Formats: sequence, C-alpha cells, structure tokens
Amino acid sequence: MDNYFPKWNQDRIVYQWKNDRLRIGADDVDVLEITGYSDFWSDLISCCNGINSFEEIK
Repeated sequence: MDNYFPKWNQDRIVYQWKNDRLRIGADDVDVLEITGYSDFWSDLISCCNGINSFEEIK
C-alpha cells in the first residue's frame, strides 16, 4: 500500500500513513498524529477523496 494518500480539500490537508501511524497535516508540517491503525482510519481516508467535506462525512 502506498504511504502517501491523495491530498484533500484543495491541498490544505495531506494524509500520510506509515505502518501504524496516520499523520494529518498541512503541506509538510504535521498538525496531528494518530498511532494505532484501525479500519476506522482506513474508512475515513477513503471518504476524504477530494470531494467530501467534514459535514458530508458526518
């Protein structure tokens, strides 16, 4: 699986994932790091495909 996911919301947020670590950041700066991979995060990433907003994901 690729460690770099598509950028979301016009490049404002970038998802990166290595092993069990999910990083959510703007540009090259991580603003949030979540450890402990689960199916939930995989599903969330698949929802954030450049079209959906937080409101639509809820």
